[in-house]
Amino acid sequence: MLSPGQIVEFGTKKRFKYVRPLGSGGTGDTHLFEDETTHMLFAVKKYAPKDPDCIDDYYERFVD
Repeated sequence: MLSPGQIVEFGTKKRFKYVRPLGSGGTGDTHLFEDETTHMLFAVKKYAPKDPDCIDDYYERFVD
């Protein structure tokens, strides 16, 4: 029986196809990917702050 919070590992790896960039801002870049199994689209945001003097502040906003 599964318990909440239990880690479940599957024997196969997921594959995502890169589609295109969606945009960028002060805290990072966003890209569009397609799940090759379900053909669902996912937006993935990469933390990449543009101003090195505000890394901690930007990180808090990025996580929010």
